[in-house]
Amino acid sequence: MDMPADSQILDIMKWVGLAFVAGFIGYFGRYLGMYLIDKMRRRKQRRLPTTAPVDEIASEKEDIMRGIPPAREDTIEEAHLKLEKKRAKTLAKNIKKEQKD
Repeated sequence: MDMPADSQILDIMKWVGLAFVAGFIGYFGRYLGMYLIDKMRRRKQRRLPTTAPVDEIASEKEDIMRGIPPAREDTIEEAHLKLEKKRAKTLAKNIKKEQKD
């Protein structure tokens, strides 16, 4: 009399167990995959040579030892551009403020 119900309960429990096992394997499999990819990426970065030529590195080291900071020509241009941007923004704010009044 209770045989079909017991059989259905066992089937349900098997499928629930199978779903939990699949989720467990999927979660930790993804974690393991991410770990392995990160490990390979780190190993590859250690193997890559530097992109700067040896002469440039040597001259920069000599300058640093003499107390001369590395040349940064682009920072002056960036500072001028930043200043111009601030001036333009301030001008736009002042014009907008005058229009409101």
